[in-house]
Amino acid sequence: MEIDGLVAVGGILSLALGICGIILARRQKDIIWNKMIGAHLISWMFISRGLTQAITSFTLEENLQDLQIFVDQFLDFTFVFSIVLLSFIFPIPFIRNKKQLVYAIFFLVSIAIIATFSIILNGVNHPLSMLHANVYIVTGTIWTIIYLKFRFMPGKEDDQEIQGIASAALLLNVLVVGYTWFKWTGLYTQSEFFYNQKISSLPGAANALHESQLYTDYIWTMNLAAASFFGLTMFVVELYRVFKQRGDWTSYLVIVYMVLGIFGQLIHGFESVENSSFRPVWELMTSTLHYTLIRPLLALLLLFRFGLIRIEDRNRSLSKTMSIILIVVASSAILEIIQSLIPITELVSAGILGLAIALAIGWEERLFNSLVSNPLVYPNHRKEYFFPNIDFESREMELFDRGLLISILIGMFLAVIFELVGVPAAGGILG
Repeated sequence: MEIDGLVAVGGILSLALGICGIILARRQKDIIWNKMIGAHLISWMFISRGLTQAITSFTLEENLQDLQIFVDQFLDFTFVFSIVLLSFIFPIPFIRNKKQLVYAIFFLVSIAIIATFSIILNGVNHPLSMLHANVYIVTGTIWTIIYLKFRFMPGKEDDQEIQGIASAALLLNVLVVGYTWFKWTGLYTQSEFFYNQKISSLPGAANALHESQLYTDYIWTMNLAAASFFGLTMFVVELYRVFKQRGDWTSYLVIVYMVLGIFGQLIHGFESVENSSFRPVWELMTSTLHYTLIRPLLALLLLFRFGLIRIEDRNRSLSKTMSIILIVVASSAILEIIQSLIPITELVSAGILGLAIALAIGWEERLFNSLVSNPLVYPNHRKEYFFPNIDFESREMELFDRGLLISILIGMFLAVIFELVGVPAAGGILG
């Protein structure tokens, strides 16, 4: 049994973010409802993703690989459906009352039930088993529309709150599909490296299953193409904003991602298959790094910078601890990756790391203070127009959290049961 260290570290970071996020979100009072639910959803997203990464980071014996595939599939339901609900309520709520929220949850649960029965009958590579994959187009479309509406709202180009809403939508798109932007040029050059992207976090068997079905391939390719289009749209807009001297840190974030995608085209396009030694390094430093380490950090930014979690005296200590853990662990992992790529001895690399730590003493404190200062707030006179007044009692939020926890437990339970009774992941009981 072997372990993929980077995926394991990503799982630890995601779990730490999710668990601390839930604790902080449950302590909050007097916060607008869509931010309150958004904080809960982001936390559960990363709990489910962290568990998936922690379990799939192990390379098990061949007879247990189906278990990993089932875990990856069922926990992905919670991750993806949390993203969908998040897009319905944050940064601008499309859901206007509690009844609509119940309908949305019922619809997503129905999709999960249909997909589960399809997994039993047809395996994980059947199009019905991958119904939830289509929702990336839904979320990306919603956030891109919000982004464009608020970026170009007449007379509000310098309004921090209005532009902050657009930045939140941009950041959510980066978080969810940003790892595909490192290969966006492949869509327009019709390069194989774009269409052969591995979506699953699992190596080997799971990816082979995805590639074996025409319609499943079509679903994934459609999602990749849509994600690339969303990224290109934001790239052009942010270049225009920088040209007009209105750019901010989110502008440069998108520009960096998309420019790296252009470099990716050069690397994949000019390096022959026989001489592809640098390709794994490039994948590690871009898509894999985003998928494992950058995502939790972007979520941390969303939670604190955009006011989903308020920093108060009663939760400041836990917030600070969570931030420092995520930042320090992620930074250390990135440094370790860089050290592994530089051809120097361990003694020299340890000395360089020690020097870097000595020079950076106190930086995590300054970074945390910068992170939580001046969070995005919505002026009262805009609340009724953009945000309907919906009151959620603490009992309702507890029920909401229990539902998401139960969905994770059911997913893991089904994965174990399917493995024990011998349901094949490749073709189901009908295969």
